[in-house]
Order: sequence, then C-alpha cells, then structure tokens
Amino acid sequence: MKTLLTKITVATAAGAALSLGVMGANPAQAAIFDLEWSGEFFGNGASATGFIDFDPAQIPNPGNNFNLIVDDFSVTVTGATIGNGTFTLADFGQFIFQTPLNSPLDFTQELVGQPATPPALPFGTAGTFGEAGDFNIFSNLSNPNAPNGTFFFQLTTGGETGQNLTLTSFAPRSTTPPASVPEPASVLGLLAVGALGTACKFKGKKNREQNRTQNSTVPRSLAQQQSH
Repeated sequence: MKTLLTKITVATAAGAALSLGVMGANPAQAAIFDLEWSGEFFGNGASATGFIDFDPAQIPNPGNNFNLIVDDFSVTVTGATIGNGTFTLADFGQFIFQTPLNSPLDFTQELVGQPATPPALPFGTAGTFGEAGDFNIFSNLSNPNAPNGTFFFQLTTGGETGQNLTLTSFAPRSTTPPASVPEPASVLGLLAVGALGTACKFKGKKNREQNRTQNSTVPRSLAQQQSH
C-alpha cells in the first residue's frame, strides 16, 4: 500500500510539473491588424482596406524589419481606374515595417498618428521621407494588377500604373478575451485532491477484500460446533 501511494504521489508531481510547464510556455503570439489606405491625400477617390496577421515581436521597438514574416494578408482596392479587386498573401513577396526614429509604438492601439520623439514625426504621416517610419507591401509580380509599395506608407494600384494611396489606419482588431486559465496553485490543488481520492478509493477496496477473505476462512472446529 505504501509503495502504491508513493507511486501515485510521484505521478501526481510529474503531472503537475508538466501542466505548469505547458501553462508557463510563452510562444510568439500573432495578432491581426485592420488596414486602410486612402487616395484623398493625392486628390483621388480610390481606397483600399485589408488586414495583416503577424507577430509584432518580430519588430525591434523602436527599430525596423525589412523582411516581416506574415501569416495572412489581404487587401481590397476600390474606386481606382485600374487595379480594383482583392489581393492576398500569395500576390506579395515582401512586407516591411519601420518605427519612427527612437520612437517605440504601442501595438495595442491604433498605430497611425502615434506620437514620436522629435525630430521624428507621428507614425504614418503622409508625404514624409522616413521620419515617420514606414509600412509597405511589395508585389511578387505574379499578379500584374496587385498594388505595390512606391513610397513611404504609399501604395500604387494596378501594378504601379493606377492611383496612389497612403496608409490611414493600422489598428489592432478587437478579439474576445480568452477563457481564464487556472492559477498554477489551483492546478496543483486539483491534482493533489485527485491523487488523494484515488489512494483512498484503493485503500477502501483493499480493506473490503481483506474482510471478505477473513469471513470466508472460518475455523473447521467452529463450523462443526455451529452444525450441532
């Protein structure tokens, strides 16, 4: 019995360690951001909307990444004279992101317009030469109608033959909060209670078996006396 309890205790401890290890893991977390571009700055009525799914931890903050790993992407162009339609990750070969100089960004908030440390300018300021950072996408030329990055924060529709658009929004998509995860102490408590219950159940079963064995081995002399 003692040996079994020892085994149960060891198994419980191992299970707790495994559970805590899984809970303590902190893998990279991708996030989805909704995107908007407008031709208003250039005096045209074209626009584009889309989203990008990537892990912001890839970007030194502040800093840049000229080969951003993107899990998913889509952009839909409307109102242009050429290059309207929806284009996906398969149409693009490079994504770049750059914060304003010496100015970290808060990726939990709308990025366009976030203030920067002078002489840098707020992220997404149109018509700048890198002082406000950059976000851009570049076609892999597999689709001649796909928009392409042509300047800081600027896209040109129709494979650079259409209208110019500038980035106007780069906002994190709101999501449903994840279900609460039990605290490590709670997990240990539940595992301990489960182990104790198992041990008690086994002990009770063993006692019942011993009682049945004792009752079935009545001495022969006593059995003979009871028969008279």
